[in-house]
Amino acid sequence: MQDYLDHQQLAPFFEMSERYGKLYQKMVDMLEKLDPEELDRRSDRRAAIDELPAGTLASMWVDIDATSGASLCNSDGSGFGIEEAVAGHIRAIEAWLDSLDAASRN
Repeated sequence: MQDYLDHQQLAPFFEMSERYGKLYQKMVDMLEKLDPEELDRRSDRRAAIDELPAGTLASMWVDIDATSGASLCNSDGSGFGIEEAVAGHIRAIEAWLDSLDAASRN
């Protein structure tokens, strides 16, 4: 099995999945901190997202380009790599979470 995964070069995608999983947990923790009742509404909100037309973004935070202010392509059309885009996306969301946390303490 490991040989197959190595051959398919899936390790970077598993790493990204782990990083986004940790970020998702931070977002859930922040929701619980800001409004404990929000988690009770979670299943209703997920159901509403499932009802959106195909291709509709549920949140701008899903859009790497919009969130990080970057693009996967340089002005000359060459790409700079998904790793850099993911890192910028995660940094932007973490900065947003930090600002929410700071505001909740004031």
